[in-house]
Amino acid sequence: MIKSNRVFSQLDENQQAFLRYLPKRIAAFERRIQRYRNDGWESHGMAVLSGDLQRVAETSGRYELMEFRDELLLLAQTVQQHVASGTPPDTWQCEGMRALLAAVSRSLVSYVGPQLPSAPFAAARESFARDDVPVAPDARSLRLTNKTAEPSAIDEATARRIYCLSDGNPFALDMARRLETEGYEIESLANLDELSEMLLCMLPQVLLVDASFMPDLADVGVIRNDMQQRSQPPQRVLMVAMAGQNNLESRRAAHQAGVDLLLFPPFDTSEIVQKIQALFTPTSEEQVRVLIVEDDQSAALFAHSVLTNAGMHAQVEHDPVHVLESLKSFHPDLVLMDLHMPHANGVEVTMVIRDHPAFTQLPIVFLSGESDPDSQLEAINAGGDEFLFKPIRPKHLIAAIEDRVRRTHAADQATGPR
Repeated sequence: MIKSNRVFSQLDENQQAFLRYLPKRIAAFERRIQRYRNDGWESHGMAVLSGDLQRVAETSGRYELMEFRDELLLLAQTVQQHVASGTPPDTWQCEGMRALLAAVSRSLVSYVGPQLPSAPFAAARESFARDDVPVAPDARSLRLTNKTAEPSAIDEATARRIYCLSDGNPFALDMARRLETEGYEIESLANLDELSEMLLCMLPQVLLVDASFMPDLADVGVIRNDMQQRSQPPQRVLMVAMAGQNNLESRRAAHQAGVDLLLFPPFDTSEIVQKIQALFTPTSEEQVRVLIVEDDQSAALFAHSVLTNAGMHAQVEHDPVHVLESLKSFHPDLVLMDLHMPHANGVEVTMVIRDHPAFTQLPIVFLSGESDPDSQLEAINAGGDEFLFKPIRPKHLIAAIEDRVRRTHAADQATGPR
């Protein structure tokens, strides 16, 4: 019984968070429809809008808010029909869409009542209490005459959604406006509570953390990681942080929070936009190249098979003495290093690699069954970037390598070629 009460308590807590979030989303949907109506509709924008509406509708159903779910699903289906037919909504149909959103807003007012006087809620209520928004009791006649099409699953990578966490300073606002003009869907957030509520309901592709929130970077990382683990299906949110100062403390904080791209002052809007755009650029078809330094035949075969099956180009070096030669000939993106080997252990080999100017930034990931914390610390201090433990599941090994290579490429884009 206690467990059941906890489940209902968690559901109620999440539902209340969603109800605080929903008015802001409704207002954002209304603005997008109005913008498309004024500036012209295009298929990509309609597809993204349909997908966003569908996801908010599904979240409404998850929290047992069926009335909101049904209205938003109807609107998502309507937009998706325009995507499928390739015809933009006319003026009457746009007004019908706004009428549906107005119906959701009115239902939200009656459902929530005055007990949640949040600013976004009040703004949404005011937004839909206008004479120019049609009440249209026949809003459901917005359905097109052809058979209702199910909203297609929108690829998250095409949504180009960015959450900007800032204190509203002029540079952050200018950055958000610039990104919006580049075609990104921007949500500006003012505090960690808003961030939690937004992530609870819809994940972005990128979370941009302004320098004003660097002191809270650890908490931001925890919130991001928690929401990534909750998401179904799993989705990764890239975190970009703008450090107030270029120092060791900022780098350490970014590393601990799991920042994917760290930017340093002086900040230039155009350069930051360019680097964020690079995160959305599809990765090259070129294979990730991994050099496996492992003297044990069976362990080397395991790693080689796992990485090759994952589409990577793996090469094994059994003799640590010849590692530098392999690096120069193979040009790997990452080294997977064993710790205990004859002739030279992994720590010694790593120190040799780091002494070579061409390989100072080459990612080195240790994979070992060593459980002694001092040995692990020694490996990291020698220049290792990460320490993985044997035995390891193949999917965890693949994810760790892909993540490390991606972070290195992101850092290269921030600092220029090595």
